Amino acid sequence: MIGWFFRGKRLKLLAALALLGVLLYHTKEMIEMPSLKRRSSEGLPSETEADSNDETLNTDNLEHKFEELMKRARESSCENLRDPECRDRIMEYMKMLEKMHEDLEHELDEGIHEAPKAVDEKPVLPIPDDKRTSQKAYDYTRGTPSDPDVLDKRNKVKEMMNHAWQGYKQKAWTENEVRPISGKGHSAGIFGNGKTGATIVDALDTLYIMGMIDEFNEAKEWVEKSFFFNSKTDVSVFETVIRFVAGFLAAGTLSGEQVFYDKAKYVADLLEGAFNTPSGIPMAMVNPTTGRTKNWNWASKGCSILAEIGTLHLEYSELTEHFNDPSYLQKVTTVRDVLQSTPRDHDKLYPVYIHPTTKQWGQKLVSVGALGDSFYEYLLKTFAYTNKSDKTALEMYWDAYEGIEANLIKRSSSGLTYIGEYKSSRTQPVMAHLTCFAGGMIAMSAHVDPAISEEKRAHLMETAAAVTSTCHESYVRTPTHLGPESFRFDSGEDARQNRAQDSYYILRPEVVESYFYMWRYTKDQKYREWAWDAVQALEEHCRAEFGFSGIKNVNQAPSTKDDLQQSFFLAETLKYLYLIFSDDDLISLDEFVFNTEAHPLRIQKRP
Repeated sequence: MIGWFFRGKRLKLLAALALLGVLLYHTKEMIEMPSLKRRSSEGLPSETEADSNDETLNTDNLEHKFEELMKRARESSCENLRDPECRDRIMEYMKMLEKMHEDLEHELDEGIHEAPKAVDEKPVLPIPDDKRTSQKAYDYTRGTPSDPDVLDKRNKVKEMMNHAWQGYKQKAWTENEVRPISGKGHSAGIFGNGKTGATIVDALDTLYIMGMIDEFNEAKEWVEKSFFFNSKTDVSVFETVIRFVAGFLAAGTLSGEQVFYDKAKYVADLLEGAFNTPSGIPMAMVNPTTGRTKNWNWASKGCSILAEIGTLHLEYSELTEHFNDPSYLQKVTTVRDVLQSTPRDHDKLYPVYIHPTTKQWGQKLVSVGALGDSFYEYLLKTFAYTNKSDKTALEMYWDAYEGIEANLIKRSSSGLTYIGEYKSSRTQPVMAHLTCFAGGMIAMSAHVDPAISEEKRAHLMETAAAVTSTCHESYVRTPTHLGPESFRFDSGEDARQNRAQDSYYILRPEVVESYFYMWRYTKDQKYREWAWDAVQALEEHCRAEFGFSGIKNVNQAPSTKDDLQQSFFLAETLKYLYLIFSDDDLISLDEFVFNTEAHPLRIQKRP
């Protein structure tokens, strides 16, 4: 009898789906239907087995909810068939129906196999070991500049952060990003289709560092109660690690709150299937719900990408350190071993594509910008992170840097130093905005390795300054004083971009990142001046009603905005600007290592 009842229940659910399908048809709009969990008929209980569990199954609440939903659906009126409110109401009913379906499946399973759970119970993350206690919170009041002019500039950057945060909070809370002009939520394909609050997670440590503790606690409450990484479509492994895993780890580093470490582990564990390849080189994308993996279809016939597979080491090392679980570190060490042992064709240069099955390099493209950039950065920072004990990371960095200096670092006819791309057996005279982080990286390499000579240190700092200066020129040679996505050195106008399709600016941080490192290592006042010029340009050309927007052409002032506030604007651009106008002890370079998304990870002090 009970078995018949539940089969009848399923028929009612199907009837409801049919009713909602009719409503959807009459809207004449293309609406994506959420995929419902379905269970195989195998293993369903017999009537006798179901009767034996009758007392554990409470269906009255679901029955009432179902009848109420059907009543509301019947009473719905959609006279304007293109009315967004009508579509939203129907979608609301479908979400409610989906939730009821899942609750029913859950009750069936739990009633058959184990004791019932509370109706509103959510997934629980692993309970940490007793010996993992919360560390002392970091003192964000350190580093206040004594110079009132510098303090005013720092306060301006903090006001910009508050404006960016409040616009997101007001118009796109829980969405991944905000459209600051239209006031809508946005989610790029790299984040999947879940509302996983990328901006919230990415901004956690920036909020803390700036002393915006009320906002930080508000974000923390959402993370504790509502964050679940439940996309039903593919997500980028690389972007998920550097934004979500690293964002949580940085928040844990600064606040000492265990919840952030647990969330970082929870997300990382959802990505585990990406590493299940013959070589251990991870795939580019994974579906957190199904575990399915794949690579980008444009990446040299199924290859993985150097920057993506080489930019996981800091986060996975931190997970191993905190949870005393070697499996995380083993994953990224395997990747590094493959990269180190695979022969390279040309003068120590790493191609940006490698196949996860054959371990063979793909298309012979070498870049310190897109597709390659943070691989080099992580080698150097892994050495720093391990309290200078990981000699392999340092050796790989210097080996790679020799190839970069010999082949990619060039001087233009006007005397500007740039880092080009190696393609078609020659160095192309083009540099990407993404490559502009390298000024800071080269400066860091001059200081983090105690074994280099003073002569080499001076040469590295000269190169770092020259590269950073070139990137500054890419900004100040435009009417907006913001740099293009890429710029060339063969048109008679060095550090310029005349092609409209490469002249956009999407709030990228790499130029101000190098300003930050150069300011810290040299104390040359010009780097603060250059940073302030960037602040003024952002205010004039990118500020919008609900945050900050990228612009479509840096060579036009005013320029059309792209109506998107990237999460990394809060995580990186504003954070670096704030640190430039802070004293050194706010974030000490000897105490922290930044990951590629500017999230600080504490250096582990080993005996």
